[in-house]
Amino acid sequence: MTSLEGPYIKAQSGQTKQVILLLHGYGADGNDLISLGETLKMVFSDADFIAPHAPFMCQVNPFGREWFDLRDWEASLFEDQEYLLQMFDRTKSARSILNQFIDEVLAENNLQESNLAYLGFSQGSMMALATALNRTNPCAGVLSYSGGFVCRDKSYVKSRPPIYLVHGEDDEVIQYQAMEKTAQFLQSVSIHPQTLLCEHTPHSISQEGLEAGARFLKACFAQAS
Repeated sequence: MTSLEGPYIKAQSGQTKQVILLLHGYGADGNDLISLGETLKMVFSDADFIAPHAPFMCQVNPFGREWFDLRDWEASLFEDQEYLLQMFDRTKSARSILNQFIDEVLAENNLQESNLAYLGFSQGSMMALATALNRTNPCAGVLSYSGGFVCRDKSYVKSRPPIYLVHGEDDEVIQYQAMEKTAQFLQSVSIHPQTLLCEHTPHSISQEGLEAGARFLKACFAQAS
């Protein structure tokens, strides 16, 4: 029994050699992203796709979940350094729970950190980056959709995995400048992320972004093996 629950898809090959962790956005739950596993499972036949539900009930949607409180969020707040500090502090409880969950998943499957990749959307992207970059050993890669890294403390970064930041040009929830700000910070700590700005794309994962992300994850696992 792991510390988080949620839907999962076992490796099509019958032997789990990789794990792709799907982290959902605010007010959703793991069922919102597990369909990506159905789309990608033939490309990653040795991978388990795991989409845990965030640990807390969403305070604006009782049928959904949240990683941390975002009731005061506005689309432009990624420009506000003081607010980012507050938001990063809010991630603490969920980061602790998610770290425990990751340790459990890796141990159960006898896998190393290099066999794990993160795919996060929106608030799930914030959690993926905040968790992966603070773990002792680097994961295979982090695929961030429509989110960003909310920490601005360089000393917090302990590992430097490959990172791909994907954002919609017309995102009305988290402005695409969040991707630019995240890339700038990551470069300042010697991480050189790939970026993709998807034209005419709102707060969602476009087909272009999904295909590019799949290629990125495939390259990450190939490099880690």
